[in-house]
Amino acid sequence: MSKVPASSFDQSVVAQSLKLRQLEHKLEELIDNALARNTRDTYAIAFQSFRKFCNGQLREQNEDMAPEHALALYVAFLANKGMKPSTISTYLAGIKSILADSGVVIDFGYEKLKNAIAGHARQSNLENGIAKKDALSLDELEKILAMIDDTTIAGERDRTLLLVGFAGGFRRSELAAIKYSDLTFSDDGVVVLKRNSKGDRMKKGQLVGIFRSEGQGRRMMCPVAALEAWLELYQEALGGKGRLQEDTPVFPRMYRGGRVGATAITGESVLIVLRKHAHAAGVINAETEGRLGAHSLRAGLITTGYQNGADLRALAKHVHHKRLDTTSGYIREKEVFENNPTSKIFGSRS
Repeated sequence: MSKVPASSFDQSVVAQSLKLRQLEHKLEELIDNALARNTRDTYAIAFQSFRKFCNGQLREQNEDMAPEHALALYVAFLANKGMKPSTISTYLAGIKSILADSGVVIDFGYEKLKNAIAGHARQSNLENGIAKKDALSLDELEKILAMIDDTTIAGERDRTLLLVGFAGGFRRSELAAIKYSDLTFSDDGVVVLKRNSKGDRMKKGQLVGIFRSEGQGRRMMCPVAALEAWLELYQEALGGKGRLQEDTPVFPRMYRGGRVGATAITGESVLIVLRKHAHAAGVINAETEGRLGAHSLRAGLITTGYQNGADLRALAKHVHHKRLDTTSGYIREKEVFENNPTSKIFGSRS
């Protein structure tokens, strides 16, 4: 007896099953790519931290404790360690995501958890509100750069770091992360590709253009000329032409004796460099150094640009702010008196 051929119905079921399996694989791939790798790593670290907290601090507690209450205690634990509210929020998002994958749903409307989060945010704002960093003015930047010894390789790197950081309005992490392949030079200036920027959720990369300064007298303050001079010196320090590779950090670590490191500086190093040279230039002293942070470069670009007539939308585009009110928040208090209508009303009275 001959075998009965598979029916068209059976073949259709098999085909549909294969298609469904392919779709399931595709779904898993999409879910996996929904979060950037850095975010997934942070979530994993957060969950490990929470699990360690539960195994240690809560080991003797009632096993029936609600996960929301455990999280509220965890928030208090992190706040007591000095963790910022924004970082705690990221940790909680990671814990929520990983628990959800295990079928555990967290109610963030739980009163104690909600109030713990809000209370820490309010306390942090009260404590740190007066510690908002000043914008670095262009005059201050010029004083700092004039005092840097750019005859040394470390000095040339630092001068370029501060100029490019100011001109690009970069966050310190963005500045530290720039690689050689991220730079495209032209007669107009340089275009810098920002990777993994805070505001770039889809990680497509963002472009920042920096113009060349005109006139010989502006060479010391031209970020593009400084960058070109630094890269030439950097290349020589590495052994000559062709030594700068695509993944070479533009701003490497420096060691004693002017030895160039293979890894990039850290965001914290940007702050150290700024304060070191600001001290030397007399811009800050031991009592006032807290007014300047690495973010002062970014704030300085926005504030100085606005003072010199740059449009608020153009400034927002340059620093990749999605909201204009974020950019306007950088316009410091002294700007409220520029073109102030009360000067037209009361200033004209004799």
